[in-house]
Amino acid sequence: MKGFGDVNEEVAHAARSVARAACLGDAAAGKTADVAAALAAAVDVFVRNDAPPCDHAQDRARGGVIALYAHVASAHFADDASPEREPALKRAMAAFRTLHDGGCYIAAKEIAPFARTLPPVVANAMAAAAKTTALTAADARDRRAAAAGLAGIVAGLASSERAVADMKLVDAVVDALAAKKDPIARAGACALYAHLCRTAGRAFEPFAIDLASKMFIAQGDQSPEVREAADAAQAAVVKALPLTAMKLLAPALVEAMTHKTWQAKCGALTVCGDLASRVPAYFMRNLPEIFPAFLECVFDTHPKVSHCAGRVMRPICSCVKNAEIVGMLDLIIEAIREPQSQTESCLDRLMETTFVNSMDAPSLAGAFYTKTFHPPLGFNI
Repeated sequence: MKGFGDVNEEVAHAARSVARAACLGDAAAGKTADVAAALAAAVDVFVRNDAPPCDHAQDRARGGVIALYAHVASAHFADDASPEREPALKRAMAAFRTLHDGGCYIAAKEIAPFARTLPPVVANAMAAAAKTTALTAADARDRRAAAAGLAGIVAGLASSERAVADMKLVDAVVDALAAKKDPIARAGACALYAHLCRTAGRAFEPFAIDLASKMFIAQGDQSPEVREAADAAQAAVVKALPLTAMKLLAPALVEAMTHKTWQAKCGALTVCGDLASRVPAYFMRNLPEIFPAFLECVFDTHPKVSHCAGRVMRPICSCVKNAEIVGMLDLIIEAIREPQSQTESCLDRLMETTFVNSMDAPSLAGAFYTKTFHPPLGFNI
């Protein structure tokens, strides 16, 4: 099980797949009960010790063990009427308290089969209790565990989309974020959002996009606990959404980059830089929409915002594909950074350039940034 904690996600995923096959394959025929009991004992040790993992590798490894137990137990207690199913599910969910977010993301997905076969009354009751804990528990570990468990239950229900609506999860997140005097509720809302994004999948996808701006803005919250939870939520939505949905994040990024708090601006800029580096072909479609807000951040009076904007400027500007613009990209970046001294030379170079390749919208946004900040130059796009 050492592979469970590997730093490479593909290796860790492969290790978990091999472990599942070994525990339930032909070699384990007739021994499933013993395997389930051994894994249950390991999970019980985690719960008794009640100690968070010391690093990310241990977190992923522990999450893999809990996920393996949930998988094996779900197969072993396959009979829907088995009285062991609910206790097994509760054992796995109790162990979530000993994990960080990364471990919870791994383990929560494996409790979906339990929820799928539980009586609706039982599943709904467990979900309701988890929602309350996620939004009200004083301990961040309890909130995280409840959020992960709730997301796993939602993922396993027959109609996950309807479950999100019936449980009023979106309303609960919005109301908790609006509780200005209750940082626990706001932090819980961010944690719940993060785990629904990563575990509930497509059932929560439309709501993830709608609520993304609120999560980005929560990064500027006065409470450190809320800011930490919002950071996790931001990372979760970027990781969870399919590449084809990245363009739908543009309004949320713009709203965050124009927000009054520097933390929200830096958070949005970091997301932009990450997406521009990882998936430039998809991110470039957002460039015309986000570029004006990005430029405002470049000249922001807060040093951390302007520094962050300068750090992500090259990967963002490098998304353009027009050959002529790429050839003068360094000059354009210098003109953005030092408009007073570099704009004229950049403009002269643009005027001298014969464009033989098609000019798409992202390339126009990069080339003619001067329209927003330097109207006297007279470019009409």
